[in-house]
Amino acid sequence: MRYAVIILALLILVVGGFAPPVVADAGADTAAGLAAPAAQTAQLGQDDSAQTTIVVNVHSDTNATWKVRTRHSLRSSEDVRAFERLVDELQRGEANSSLDEGMFRNYAELAAESTGREMEIVDVSYNGTVTDDGTTGVLTMSFTWTNFAERTDDGGLRVGDAFTTPDGGTWFPWLAEGQQLVIETPESHEVQNSFSGIREGSVVATGPMDLREQPIYVVYEATPGPEPPDPLSLELVAGVGAMLLLVVAGVLYLRQQEETVPQSDTGPASGSVVDRSPDDLDGDDPDSGDSDGGDDVDLSLLSDEERVEYLLEQRGGRMRQADIVKQTGWSDAKVSQLLSAMADEERVNKLRIGRENLISLPNESHRTNGDE
Repeated sequence: MRYAVIILALLILVVGGFAPPVVADAGADTAAGLAAPAAQTAQLGQDDSAQTTIVVNVHSDTNATWKVRTRHSLRSSEDVRAFERLVDELQRGEANSSLDEGMFRNYAELAAESTGREMEIVDVSYNGTVTDDGTTGVLTMSFTWTNFAERTDDGGLRVGDAFTTPDGGTWFPWLAEGQQLVIETPESHEVQNSFSGIREGSVVATGPMDLREQPIYVVYEATPGPEPPDPLSLELVAGVGAMLLLVVAGVLYLRQQEETVPQSDTGPASGSVVDRSPDDLDGDDPDSGDSDGGDDVDLSLLSDEERVEYLLEQRGGRMRQADIVKQTGWSDAKVSQLLSAMADEERVNKLRIGRENLISLPNESHRTNGDE
């Protein structure tokens, strides 16, 4: 009798939407009590247009999230108010409805006894909405059913035994017209076999369907994860990456050298003429210095400051700043900044002549001031 009472409650759910039953006696377990519609049912105008969709989202840990969604036509403002009262009472745990957690806890108890697995109904919630035109009320009950699926020997999952009762029957005997059951595939699994068709990766059954003759079952196989990378491929990638890093480091080093090390040719560019003022000449040829002009000097070993001093010594101790830029190949900004720093350290003197700077060694500045 207990199984028959619970099955009848499900029939009220799938055929009559969310019609709440009246239990005449809280301790009585009779089909008559569960089948009697409450006053709220009449107020909501229950008819054949009610629809129910049950979505079961199976998880890889064998739990399943259920969403039982019922739609009911609302013919008047009184129907709308009755629907909203029902939703409010369900949320407060005060409603006496066939669509409540108590009914599914009864089903879970039957399934646990039938399968030998511990099962619970947890995280229950209710949500109700009315369409914008006020003609349809949608009530959704959500919960988690633990240990709903069973693991297979090959590492897959199987859904089906949680719908059975200890006497070998099922607490879910059929889907009525306009009712639908959707069983969603768990992550990292795919459907291997099922009692109904597959739509967008989910098993979908649409009523009318006699589930006693065609019991619910879905078999999932675990999909293989990504193959581990080939160690040889990893070594190859690492080697290529190391080579690329070396190339980049070499390019950066060469660029730095080009910016900091002047060219070895200290003379003017071929075909160029270095403009000199009479004061710069002092009657001597700057390219034929008596002491250092003939010396072979490795300019790459000199610092920037020493390079400037060397050029000045080779040209009689004085040069225009523009000529230093030409001889070193450095940028105007770098030469200007370097000469300013050397002037601060009194390694050179800067003299402004018109729009140009005349750079001289400190002893040469004395000579221009008549201290020679």
